[in-house]
Amino acid sequence: MKYIGVIFSILLLLTAVSCDKKEVPTQVIPVYDTSLELLTSNDQALAAGSGNPSFIQIIVKNEINDPVEGVVVTFTQISTQDREDTSFNRTATTNATGTISLNYFADTLVGADTIQIVAEGAVDSLVLLALTVTPAAVDTIFKVAPLAPTVFGIAGELIADTFKVQILDAYSNPVANERVLFRAFDRCVLITDSTANLSMENDSIYTRTNTDGEAWAQVTLSINPRSDGGYPNSFNMMVTSPVLTGDTIAFVLASTDPGTITYYGDVRNIFDDNCILCHPTVASSYDLTRYFTTVVNPIVIPGDTINSTMLNYAVSTHQNSSINVVEEDKVKLWIGTHNAVPGSSGLVSYTSHIKNIIDANCLSCHGDPPGPSTTYMMTTHAEIRANDVAIPADTNSTLVLKLNPGGNMRTYVSDVQADSIINWVVSDSLRQY
Repeated sequence: MKYIGVIFSILLLLTAVSCDKKEVPTQVIPVYDTSLELLTSNDQALAAGSGNPSFIQIIVKNEINDPVEGVVVTFTQISTQDREDTSFNRTATTNATGTISLNYFADTLVGADTIQIVAEGAVDSLVLLALTVTPAAVDTIFKVAPLAPTVFGIAGELIADTFKVQILDAYSNPVANERVLFRAFDRCVLITDSTANLSMENDSIYTRTNTDGEAWAQVTLSINPRSDGGYPNSFNMMVTSPVLTGDTIAFVLASTDPGTITYYGDVRNIFDDNCILCHPTVASSYDLTRYFTTVVNPIVIPGDTINSTMLNYAVSTHQNSSINVVEEDKVKLWIGTHNAVPGSSGLVSYTSHIKNIIDANCLSCHGDPPGPSTTYMMTTHAEIRANDVAIPADTNSTLVLKLNPGGNMRTYVSDVQADSIINWVVSDSLRQY
């Protein structure tokens, strides 16, 4: 019993001490919002099928800019294009530095792609990484058109077919802006897109592939026949690219007989396009505006390709001339095969067409012996050309005006006959044969 009082006293003391003790507050740890930030620069380009270590990098931070560890982040490729391979889809967790780095392998199909990145629980939880998949290294060049074993065309004329090739990468993606060389042989002329052309030559031409990986050229075939003088004349056109030194595309072409090369059908357009600017009148040394002023000695000596001075100037190398090698050969063939004989334009002639009309309808007044009209004799070709009543290629010639509808001489011939004579004067320069 003697200890009971002591124990009670101790309890009272402890109670008093406890009542005087102050309460210690509980510590509160603040919570911060997190946000997602893209470290990889946007709008990058990757070659198709290629990989890039640590290509995608992100960081998750809180609002006082401290990295946040343990945040789950999802990476998903989204695209408007149909894909033949598996889309990119990954999930990863931020490390102690709040970051994630992922390898990325580009699709094998070129085009624009987007990687959608979402961080769980973050306030700013979504970012988009835009990238462009470009073609891989050039792999092959192949023929698109024409696919026929041999392409035929008239000698000296532009072939209607467009010769087209395509360059692809290893995944069959078209490769744009690659240089392509078209080269033909045997004095042909090539043309291509003037905005892409890198070399203006006659038988070879550089161009570049378009966005479809395609390059094209058109060909004007050589006018020259085979060595034995016949047609068809066969030759090749080769297509290559500097980045594909081992690959060559070959087109086989064959030129067919062009027929007779005539002044009005073939040669006059060449002179009009290339020569008239400097030779519009006799005062300019050579008057190449009309048939009879062109076919004079020594400018044109029919059958003589050595001494005809025309062939010294109707060449692709002549000053200020844009004549090409096919046109050059066409003029030479025209002179050399006697189609340059005065009057041989290949169209209406005095001998074959006009003489019979005049003899039957006009000589009673304009013939020999003299009829009622002796001021204008029409018995021979020389008499018709002897004065200014009929001026070659002149629509205001008196003869033309009198034979036009309403003219006072049209009633003496039929409409067909009148138009034939008018055409002979205006279009055929009064040619004789």
